[in-house]
Amino acid sequence: MFLIYLSLLSIASELPYCDTVHTPNKICEKCTSNYLLINAKCHFAYENGCASVLTNKCSACMRGYKMDVENGVCVVGDEYCNKGTSRELACQTCRADLTSIDQKYCLNCTTSNPGCVTADGKCDNCNKCKDGYYLSGKTCVRIPNCKLSGNEQAQEDKTVCKECIDGYYLDSTKKCVKGAIAHCLSYSSASICQKCETSYLTVNNKCTLMEGCSALTLEKDKCNSCTLGYGLDSGMCKKCSIDHCKVCGTNYKECTMCLDEYSKEDDKCVPCTSPNCKVCNSIDKTKCTYCLERLHFK
Repeated sequence: MFLIYLSLLSIASELPYCDTVHTPNKICEKCTSNYLLINAKCHFAYENGCASVLTNKCSACMRGYKMDVENGVCVVGDEYCNKGTSRELACQTCRADLTSIDQKYCLNCTTSNPGCVTADGKCDNCNKCKDGYYLSGKTCVRIPNCKLSGNEQAQEDKTVCKECIDGYYLDSTKKCVKGAIAHCLSYSSASICQKCETSYLTVNNKCTLMEGCSALTLEKDKCNSCTLGYGLDSGMCKKCSIDHCKVCGTNYKECTMCLDEYSKEDDKCVPCTSPNCKVCNSIDKTKCTYCLERLHFK
């Protein structure tokens, strides 16, 4: 009995992490959980490109590995592969800027056939294009001024665009035409602007500059906050009405902070009487609280 125990210990040391051993030949038949049987030895699954294990075999591979279905392990594959498949040594999806060839490997087709997502055998034999492109024969053709995302077409005519790039609108033929409204980013029609550039508001379907505006409301029709020296007034930014004011309050008629060398007094900004003073005492203007840069108290 003791000799049998020693024999089992010897086998365990020779075949670590082995769950089932064919004793006459000392060959491992099954590994413990999260270990894979590779060349009759147990290897930790997640050190060999395996993303998940099912019934002692790898069921999914990490990026850069492909599935060896026959042996149930992952092998080093295409470095550009984003997701391996359960098919023998195949790649299901490639990196966004690359093309999947027969769902086996990834190629850079940006020179010979830009816009191609999947192809048969080679780059110039494309069967599916990216958003913003349409398939002409086996080549991907760019739809002029069409956005490269959000343009998956359900209709038969793949040459039409669903959404244009900034500054263009869709005409009646679903082509992108440059808009004529100054500072307009997106259009609902040729004469109606939907979204303007930063600091511009849509007023009567045109883009109007919102002077001093730093942020707009969600509806983009009013200003939510103003830059220094400006305050809100009914959704618009106006210059602070108080002279020498640096930061307005809740509206343009209130001041919360004065410019350097000025101090707030009765809703006004008055000069500090102490020379070279950045912030003077709010009660006694002859006393200084903070000096200008590079200067100090005597």
